[in-house]
Amino acid sequence: MAKAINAMEEALALSPTVTERQLCLEGLGRLWLSKYDRTQSVGDLDRAIGWFELSTSLGITTEYLKSGYHYIGVCYQLRYRSTGFGGDIHQATEMAKAVLRLSSTSQDLDSSKLIAYWFNLGSYTYQHFVHTADESDLQTAINSFEMALRIPGLSPDQKCTVLCQLGDSLVVRYENLSKAELVLREAVETQDASSINRASAAKSLAYKLAYWGRWEESLAVFQEGVSLLPTFDPKTAEEKLQSNIEAFSGLSRDAAAVALNAGRTPLEALSLLEKGRGILSNSVRAKNTTSLMGVGTVTDSIFPYSSDEILSAVGKDRLAVINISKFRCDAILLGEGRIEVVPLIHLDHEVIDEKARLIRNSGGGSWGALEWLWETVALPVLKGFEIYKPLPKDQAERFSSQDKGKSQWRRGKTLIADDCLPHIWWITSGQLAQIPIHAAGNHFKHSRETVLDCAISSYAVSVKSFIESRREATERGHNSFGKALIVSMPKTPGRSPLHFAEREADAVSKICQSLNLSIETPGLPYGKEEILKQLQDCQIFHFAGHGLSDPTNPSRSHLLLDDWMKSPLTVEDLQSLNLHNNPPFLAYLSACSTGLNQVMTLCDENINLISASQLAGIRHVIGSLWEVNDRQCVSVAKTVYKTIAEKGLTNHAVALGLHRASVLLRDEVVSKGSGFKFYSQSRREKLILSQLNSLRLSSPEDFGSYVVKEFPNWLNAELKSYRSVPLRQVDHRNPAKSADTIFSLPVEVAMFRQVPLQSEADNWPRYTNGGRNGLNEREDTSVGGRLETDISWENVHGAVLRNPARAKPKKPHVHWAPYVHFGI
Repeated sequence: MAKAINAMEEALALSPTVTERQLCLEGLGRLWLSKYDRTQSVGDLDRAIGWFELSTSLGITTEYLKSGYHYIGVCYQLRYRSTGFGGDIHQATEMAKAVLRLSSTSQDLDSSKLIAYWFNLGSYTYQHFVHTADESDLQTAINSFEMALRIPGLSPDQKCTVLCQLGDSLVVRYENLSKAELVLREAVETQDASSINRASAAKSLAYKLAYWGRWEESLAVFQEGVSLLPTFDPKTAEEKLQSNIEAFSGLSRDAAAVALNAGRTPLEALSLLEKGRGILSNSVRAKNTTSLMGVGTVTDSIFPYSSDEILSAVGKDRLAVINISKFRCDAILLGEGRIEVVPLIHLDHEVIDEKARLIRNSGGGSWGALEWLWETVALPVLKGFEIYKPLPKDQAERFSSQDKGKSQWRRGKTLIADDCLPHIWWITSGQLAQIPIHAAGNHFKHSRETVLDCAISSYAVSVKSFIESRREATERGHNSFGKALIVSMPKTPGRSPLHFAEREADAVSKICQSLNLSIETPGLPYGKEEILKQLQDCQIFHFAGHGLSDPTNPSRSHLLLDDWMKSPLTVEDLQSLNLHNNPPFLAYLSACSTGLNQVMTLCDENINLISASQLAGIRHVIGSLWEVNDRQCVSVAKTVYKTIAEKGLTNHAVALGLHRASVLLRDEVVSKGSGFKFYSQSRREKLILSQLNSLRLSSPEDFGSYVVKEFPNWLNAELKSYRSVPLRQVDHRNPAKSADTIFSLPVEVAMFRQVPLQSEADNWPRYTNGGRNGLNEREDTSVGGRLETDISWENVHGAVLRNPARAKPKKPHVHWAPYVHFGI
């Protein structure tokens, strides 16, 4: 793209005529607009707008003006969607109106362009109505869509798209489905339209029926929409495939939820859910089948399994399929001879993104998010499988007091032996795909209220992929080449060095040699083609280096080798491998974010380096959901491979090894971090605490009215290390009874600050002038009063500011959580 832009700029500089310059200016605008489609950078959009505006400023002909105004409107609308700035959608609307005014003077206008112009005006004014709530904009949108429908030469796809938008507008205009339902049903039944447009119309109608509580009718429309999910030609291009999948995002999840609300069986709901999951993996499997059997395969049913076939494949293990929908959230449990639904009544789909962010950040809030995950998802599933049972009180006390800091698999008789723990495969959907359910729990209670203490966890992309992988493993097994391919990247071009990568590779090599595996190390520098070649005949592939997740196209996520800047080892490269005839046993991707997918519209596909390795035919894959710690990667790898050496190259050994590694790291972190509640105090600290424990709560009658002031931003920024919400200070109107200091309310600020609060004392005059420096005042009549202490200002300043109590330890990071196992 950069080369194309440079070439167009050179052509612009050499253009001798105004017409040629206008063509080059518009071409530059289109190139920057195309770049925005890839990068989603508003800066690229701004550059596109600039070039289009220059093009229209020349104003040679009406056609050039219309084209320029059209593209400017498109850019402003895209920028509005990115920024939410109302002025942008207003400008887009004005550009659409200008295009139609110019079109009224044209005699030979293409009807397809006129349809597009009216559709754009309707779309922009509808979005302007959403922003301003001006009903005249809504009526203009409806009129524009109706005008577009009256134009001769309307193609089936155009008709379906316009009808869908018109239906959405009519629902808002009349606040019922009387007119919109007829319009949307006509869109769904437009036979010659593409399946994507028809499914979008079905999705829109089904949602509206569901919101009105018409579950049976909504389910019927959802089923029609799901039936339109394409069965892909194995030759379909990757980018086209992903764009098709994005168009159907969330359709099958909502269909499954509506099916349960309509009283359908769990198997019916699961069937609907599976039809919208792993579409990419189905396509890749079709390609592999084509190359293996010499014929293409087109499946009439994406999920053709009966309950008996599913339960037979699951065997003694358990599958928990978590469905996330705006209508309801459920866990469909498969195993123990039954298929049943456990409603997740406390799970709100709107908060999952925030909880996932907290967990990935690995800060103090991540532990609370893991507790939330336990209460809302993990605990109901474990109870449904009858796995979780609270420990008896006497055993729980003994467990808490005597076994702190010990690893679960070294606790002897306190817990079940780890190799006897039940095995659960988690199949997640929606935003939950980026959250490690195996890490859920109340870890600092030193009890069994964690998933790690109750079960061994693995993950799968879908039920269908799980069943097919198990069947394939039964038929073929894994290869017996007896070779371990070990790639270590302590130094990567353009990236920070990994000081422990070589140590990890050495440790893995020694353990693999004990398994009678020959160690294969590619020649330096490590290149993509050499690695792909070596993967064809290895039994274990271990990579210790950097990984990179592409934020806009997960298929371009890659492992970083020496040639990664020119020829990266991407998801597409791994998917193109066909290792199913001689599948490797294990791929251990000890790198950052190998299981991450940042494109939420593709969250049900699990397009990442882990799933790509599985699709290539590798039996087991270990990776990470986000960044991992370089030092801890060594201990995790050692534990996994030692367990494999102990148990042999078995399916259970891989999952057990990662489970043990996670437990070891978790217990180490918890034992060190348990001091955040119970830390050893010095005599000086105990004296200060005893003084501050004498604080008494004054009643409101002691004072006149008072004002609560929000602390200014500069102070909130300084206090961010120990408070997650803005602090407030009580400023009493009665000066005689007002200590009015930084310590009036947040006493814990003074006690557990990691550095002296001298900056607050220096800025004390800022608090004596009520209402100045951005302090927001408001009357507060709430019950209660300020905290008042007998400690004088001099004593507190000397005891706390100059000699502060030792900082209260923070909760440790959750660096042990991101490691995951995908396997059979």
